[in-house]
Amino acid sequence: METGWIESVNGDPHINLVTAMDAGLTPPRVRILKSNSEIEEVMRDPAWGIVSGMAVEKIVGPEVTYHARYRRGEFSCRTISINDTELLTEGHGPDIGDNATTIFTGMSKPRPGEDVGPIEPCLDRLAELAIKHEGEFEGFISVRVTYQDGIPYYQGLEYGASMKLIDGIITLYDADISTFFNDESRELRMSMIEGYAASLRLYAYPYDTERNRKVCEGIPGLIWDESCGSWIALGRGRTIKDTWREMYASLKPYVVRGVCYRTDGEIKPRRVYSEIMRRQLVTRDLTLCTESIS
Repeated sequence: METGWIESVNGDPHINLVTAMDAGLTPPRVRILKSNSEIEEVMRDPAWGIVSGMAVEKIVGPEVTYHARYRRGEFSCRTISINDTELLTEGHGPDIGDNATTIFTGMSKPRPGEDVGPIEPCLDRLAELAIKHEGEFEGFISVRVTYQDGIPYYQGLEYGASMKLIDGIITLYDADISTFFNDESRELRMSMIEGYAASLRLYAYPYDTERNRKVCEGIPGLIWDESCGSWIALGRGRTIKDTWREMYASLKPYVVRGVCYRTDGEIKPRRVYSEIMRRQLVTRDLTLCTESIS
């Protein structure tokens, strides 16, 4: 039993990649960079990026993240998120991770002749690995992939979940956080939910934790996220468009106070959702995967 194994997976891109491959995820091409000349060569090539001393091929296509909560041999809260990570509107500014996120229930869609999609067996294996190394495991597992030619290529995985994700999922299920993870709510967590949820980071400019806290104080409905030092707005709606526009309408009266946030949160998720559904890459029929893993 290796205590701290999950921390290693979450914190080390090399261990993360090896774990993803062990779980059956398809990685992009990777090269180990051994010299400055190789690094300079890769930096000049737009088809490659650099991650912790590795050259990683950039996969072009729709990117989504699959989430599921593991407990006592079964998964629940099977959801998919589409995330716009750049700080500023129209994709400008630094990549800050979870920034403008859209969430809905769903799974990867089985290929013709198969009973289960390509991602769910990987989630099963990731749970098995966590139990093998840690002795026990309960919590969320997230797998981020980019689809190219119908193949989901690994882009990242994480054990655990941020408060932004948990708050977004609870908003999607229209549930109470104090009871949502109790045994009594199991049936709800296993169900497909109509509609969508969204979470949006709000901040001051220039970006500063203390300034962020003060500029948004008093705005109703916001949640303070200590992990990123900013406020989170949450929304829920019948369509992606409705979800974002209703949330923006609730924030509009406070723009004059110097609150900053992305104003195009609906653009990317609408495009990506349309593409993954048109290509039949995901399904919202959760009955396709109901068996528990051992």
